[in-house]
Amino acid sequence: MRFAGVLLLLLIGTGPARAQNDDPFGEAIGKARAELEAERSALLARRTEIDEKRLALTTAVDERAEAVETLAEQWREQTRMRDERDSELRKLVESLDQADRDAAAARVMLVELRRNIDAQFGVVDAERRRSALEEIDVLLEGEQRLLAAADALLTLVGDHAKAAAGIRALEGSAILPDGREVTGKHLLLGDVLTLFAGNNAAESGVVTLVTGSQRPHVFTELDPELGEGIVAVAAGREATVPLDISSGAALRTQQSRLTLLEQFHAGGVVMYPIAVVALLGLLVGVIKLIALLRIRTDFHNPLDALLAKLRSGETDQARALADRARPPVRALMQVAVDKRDASRDDLEEALQEAILKESSVVDRWISVLEVGAAVAPLLGLLGTVTGMIETFRLISVFGTGDPRLLSGGISEALLTTEAGLIAAIPLLLLHAFLARRATAIADALEASAIGFLNRVRPEEWEPA
Repeated sequence: MRFAGVLLLLLIGTGPARAQNDDPFGEAIGKARAELEAERSALLARRTEIDEKRLALTTAVDERAEAVETLAEQWREQTRMRDERDSELRKLVESLDQADRDAAAARVMLVELRRNIDAQFGVVDAERRRSALEEIDVLLEGEQRLLAAADALLTLVGDHAKAAAGIRALEGSAILPDGREVTGKHLLLGDVLTLFAGNNAAESGVVTLVTGSQRPHVFTELDPELGEGIVAVAAGREATVPLDISSGAALRTQQSRLTLLEQFHAGGVVMYPIAVVALLGLLVGVIKLIALLRIRTDFHNPLDALLAKLRSGETDQARALADRARPPVRALMQVAVDKRDASRDDLEEALQEAILKESSVVDRWISVLEVGAAVAPLLGLLGTVTGMIETFRLISVFGTGDPRLLSGGISEALLTTEAGLIAAIPLLLLHAFLARRATAIADALEASAIGFLNRVRPEEWEPA
């Protein structure tokens, strides 16, 4: 309102000029102008003050912005450092995991090496170093003592390698096959050979390890000269001794072999019917083979001779010739003599009947071989199934801690299958040969009878 009044006075003041002293509004206008100037000055001062404060605020904002940028840069630096620390931490964790895996792999290798120690050292060395091996077993049980276990194992293997450079003679004892324990000398030739020299040649032999025992046993079933050679070498003399480069594996293989009678008993009760089938089939096959091989398939000559007798009217000689002939052609010749006065059709039917009878005689007992060849494998399979059932029953009782229990049971169960196949194969081959031979004889009989009929002319025969 004050500003509007001043403006009104200014407008009034623009009218016709009058003397200030005479214009009653002049003083008011001047006063208004003075106040307007004062207000203008105050406004300018206020504007200056505002500009100064704005400058100050702008400066403060800039300073705050710089501070914020500085803090943001510091935050970014902290974030980068944190990411680097996280990356280093992940690498450290991965390194620890890899170290754990390496430690686990090293432990597996050490455990495997420990398991192979007994086989590598041999029976005698393993027994002598039993205490050291037990200490290594204790070290391997602890996760934090792998370095100590590795050092002990490598030291033990190194010492053994140095000691195995030549022949060593060690005092000790061993168990003979009859169960007696005798004292003597163990002769060690590296890891290749371990011999035992007892009091005499009968108590000397190759040292081997028996299942279920950690004591050295002696395989004495050698040539007597070899036993004497072992005693001589133990006494420091030169001699010939057995050399087993398989570290006892060959002896264990020889000891594990079963004789034919042992295999028969190990197969169980099913081996008895398999043996009966095999023996009966072979007996029948051999008898039948001899019988069929004695039959000559050239039946034309005796039939031609019979036909000549009949044509000349020598009936008695023809009958004697037929009786002297060998089966199966004898039956055909006898029918030809008996039916000499019959018609051709009657003679043909009689000969065909005789051929059928003789063919059945030739084929007799051959089917026994076929049945035996089919039954023997089935009996073997039956024995295998029953043996496997017994093996799994033992596994359910004793568990699978010893793989040899499972492999031994399966091996014994398969003996019946082996026996069944051994019995079936020759029976099958013999049946095939005899069946073909019998077919050939029957075909020859039929061919000879047809040829005989084609040459028969009853009207040409002389009356008896």
